[in-house]
Amino acid sequence: MLDRMRRLWWLELGIVALALLVISRMGGPPDPEPSTSAGTPLVLYFAVYDRHDEPVSEARIHLENPASGSRSAKSAQTGPDGRVTLFSVLPGNEDRRLRYTVQPPGADAFSGILELPQQPGIRQNQPPHVLTVEEDLNGVTWRADVVVRCP
Repeated sequence: MLDRMRRLWWLELGIVALALLVISRMGGPPDPEPSTSAGTPLVLYFAVYDRHDEPVSEARIHLENPASGSRSAKSAQTGPDGRVTLFSVLPGNEDRRLRYTVQPPGADAFSGILELPQQPGIRQNQPPHVLTVEEDLNGVTWRADVVVRCP
């Protein structure tokens, strides 16, 4: 009887360990989907690097879409890999610019302007960043990869 209880105890411990492993692999809540009610969704993937091409973690990115007013300002912090995702909408046809500010930890903040092209499939070097813009297969969402180099 005691031997059988020991075997069940190890089985219960194994089940708990397996459950914890599965939960840890699931990660956090999914990123919110961009809304299409305000215009064409734009997903911005920022990657921030220092002068030695090392990722900059905990850099604060602030994004402003002047065409949409102050309510569309977004802010997020890079992870250990120097990356962060922000959601916005494409600015209007007249002014296709987004302003961003990067505040690296322990350094001065710097700003840049993302000049979005009229058509996707463009890669542009616009110091201090490189901008690549693609469109999803259904033409519903634009994706902008922004690689920023700290001065």
